[in-house]
Amino acid sequence: MFAALTLIVFGIVLKYGWTTPAISPADTRMTEQLQNILDLVHDQRWTTARQAIETCEKSALSDSERQQAADVRTRFEKSARTRVEQALATAVELVGAGRITDARLVLEQAKEPAAACGWNDRLATALSKLPTT
Repeated sequence: MFAALTLIVFGIVLKYGWTTPAISPADTRMTEQLQNILDLVHDQRWTTARQAIETCEKSALSDSERQQAADVRTRFEKSARTRVEQALATAVELVGAGRITDARLVLEQAKEPAAACGWNDRLATALSKLPTT
């Protein structure tokens, strides 16, 4: 199961690549904060990344920095949604193969990215629809 999930993630990275948004070097500190957030997303540290984005957005930002922060938030949310969608797709395959316990585990592991992108309800619905073992 882990190997299949790894292959899916690897395939997505190969297809779409992982690029960072263009960040103006005008404010090195802001650039470092935004890069740190992207690194957290890349490492799938969803809660920490969300908290860092919120902290960044609360600070005094120039218009350019505000746009850069918005771009990073968009990438963060897209990455989290993609992770949840992958978990949902994997769970469907596992249920089809009669591996309900594995499907539940995959969905449980997607709780953090689901919370990070506001998809708690979607994931909870999927978990509630799993057959009991």
